[in-house]
Amino acid sequence: MLKIQYLIINPEKFQVAQDKALLYTAAFTNVEILLSPHTCRPLQYYTVFAVPRMNPITPPDTHHLTAAQGWLELENAGEAIKELKKISAEFEEHPDVLEVLWSVKATQLNWEECVRIAAKLTQHAPGQSSGWIHRSFALHELERTQEAYELLLPSLSLFKDIWTIPYNLACYQCQLGQKESALVFYAQALKIGGESVREMALGDVDLEPLRNEIKIS
Repeated sequence: MLKIQYLIINPEKFQVAQDKALLYTAAFTNVEILLSPHTCRPLQYYTVFAVPRMNPITPPDTHHLTAAQGWLELENAGEAIKELKKISAEFEEHPDVLEVLWSVKATQLNWEECVRIAAKLTQHAPGQSSGWIHRSFALHELERTQEAYELLLPSLSLFKDIWTIPYNLACYQCQLGQKESALVFYAQALKIGGESVREMALGDVDLEPLRNEIKIS
């Protein structure tokens, strides 16, 4: 298993670099890269994942997970955490558990912890879009929007039918002052998600600089 965090690309050489602050760890094999001639970042990853299959959660841990979800729906994060802590060590990093834990921490606005949890979710379930989306959402909330954009971008080629990914990329680019790029991503999201995407975009503060373009698109 190869752990890839960043691929630093220049005309002279290839180099793998680690960035522990981003907590970005994913398992890849057969990685093909579409290079950018202007930056040190890859534009896209085309990947085949090599991730150990996790066993399904079994009772009584399923009961604790269901209870945690129920408490979360009742907006009681404290009780949800108590139930999650009862889950055995074997399943505490199961993607289903991490999903609920991320939602609990998000309700508490604990975005640093959300980044950490989403990074684990991306590691254990890289073929699941939520980890990629959650991690960048939390980074954006921490005003680390450039990182949010760069870490979400590879997922665009992995989950081509999920409009949330190009939509969020549009938001990040818009906030970074890249209006033309933001419009391209928005158009992709609109093509996938339809008119409901336009309605959402018109009320989204992150896309405020594109309001006129969105109205006539």
